[in-house]
Amino acid sequence: MRIAIIVLLLIFQSAFASEATLHLRIPVNPEPPWVIQEGDKLSGIDINIVKLMAKELGFTYELKPCPWARCLKTMEEGQADFMLGVFKRPEREEYLTFVEPGYLVDDPKSFYVTADSSVAISSYDDLRALKIGVVRGVAYFERFDNDNQLRKQAVSDEWQLLQMLMLNRLDTFIGTPTAIAYQINKHQLKAKFRRAIFQHHTPAYSHMAISKKSPFIEQLDLVSKTVSRFREEGRFQQVVNEFLNTEASSDDID
Repeated sequence: MRIAIIVLLLIFQSAFASEATLHLRIPVNPEPPWVIQEGDKLSGIDINIVKLMAKELGFTYELKPCPWARCLKTMEEGQADFMLGVFKRPEREEYLTFVEPGYLVDDPKSFYVTADSSVAISSYDDLRALKIGVVRGVAYFERFDNDNQLRKQAVSDEWQLLQMLMLNRLDTFIGTPTAIAYQINKHQLKAKFRRAIFQHHTPAYSHMAISKKSPFIEQLDLVSKTVSRFREEGRFQQVVNEFLNTEASSDDID
C-alpha cells in the first residue's frame, strides 16, 4: 500500500514538474513597437508581455520571428503553441483557441497618405478608387477585410507600406497609429505623411491564442484566469505605458 502511494506521489510530482517547465514555441511578427527585431535580438511590448506571463505561469519559451501569415500557419500546423495580438475571426477559431478575456484594447484603424497628396479620405466610400496597402494576413475590420471590390496590395510589414507610399506605388495604406507612428519617427519621416480624416474604431480587444494542437491547451483555464487578473490590475497596460514612455506617441502623426 505504501509503495502504491509513493508511486502515485511520484507521478503527480512528475506531472507538476512537466507543467511548470512546459517549453512553448511562440511565433512573433516583427511589428514595432509590439515586436522589434534587431539582428538576433527581439524586444518590444509583446516580448515584455511574454516575459510577464512566463514568470507568472512558470513556462520557458522560444521566440520564432515570422511574417504574420506564416506565424498563423505555424499555429495551424501545430509547429507553434502560443501567440499574442490575435483578433478573433471564425476561420481562425478552426485551429486556435482564444484566451478569454482579451488583454489589450486595439488601436483605431487609420489610413495614411503622403503629406503632399491630393488624395482625400473622409469616408469609407472614398477608398473605392484607391490602391490600398495592407500587411499580408492581418485582420483590420470586418467590412474592409471582406470587401473584395477594394484594390488591396499586400506586403510583409508596415515599413514596406511606408516605402511604397513614398514611391507612389500606393495611394494609401491602413495601419494602427501606435505602429505607424513608431516607424515614421524611427526613420525621421514625420513631415512625409499624414493621417486621413476617415478611420475605423470598433472597441475590440487583442487576444492571446493557443494552438489546438498544442499541449499548452490543457492550461487554458489557468491562462485565462491569469489574463483576467492582470487585465483587471492594469498590468498589461502598464507594460505598454512603460515601453512607450521613451518611444513615439501615436499622437505624433496628424
